[in-house]
Amino acid sequence: MTGVRRRLGFRGRCLMRIGLLMAGYGLTLHLDRVELSSPTASLGLVMAPIPPTAWAIVWLMVGLLCIVQAFAPGPPHDRPAFVAATSLFALWALSFASDGSARSVVVGFVFALVGSLVDLIGGQPEAAQ
Repeated sequence: MTGVRRRLGFRGRCLMRIGLLMAGYGLTLHLDRVELSSPTASLGLVMAPIPPTAWAIVWLMVGLLCIVQAFAPGPPHDRPAFVAATSLFALWALSFASDGSARSVVVGFVFALVGSLVDLIGGQPEAAQ
């Protein structure tokens, strides 16, 4: 197990977890068959022009990108995964926050917080081994 930890490094281990989280969320989007009752419902900003199944594929693909990039030698080779993950979390945060209801704003805040943590990790250099 220590060989895997050393091979992945801190950034790679974080990307692996982020990738699993994102792929899992994409899977729930696909399995739950998210339907919108109105265009102003939470996620209406992103779900109105693009169907939920397409978003599920986007989340799964970004999750897989993060998992694959976890094995990259480190910065700058793993940068695309961090940028894609941060961007998707930010888009979701804006969509939830634009709904205006208190619950959606809190969910948007959580997505923004996770996205900012991904960005923070992506900005850190890999620790010397």
